[in-house]
Amino acid sequence: MLKNILLVGLGGALGSMARYLLTYVSAQWAISGEWAILLANVLGSFLIGMLIF
Repeated sequence: MLKNILLVGLGGALGSMARYLLTYVSAQWAISGEWAILLANVLGSFLIGMLIF
């Protein structure tokens, strides 16, 4: 149970850092922040899918 809680917390922390970083980079490239958040979520989902298999 504790392992699952820690893994969820780690995943949330990594996801929020990735969204922040991509939003920051997209502002430098004049790209909408919503696209950066969508990209971070899609990449995160892909990585979780790869880890499960």
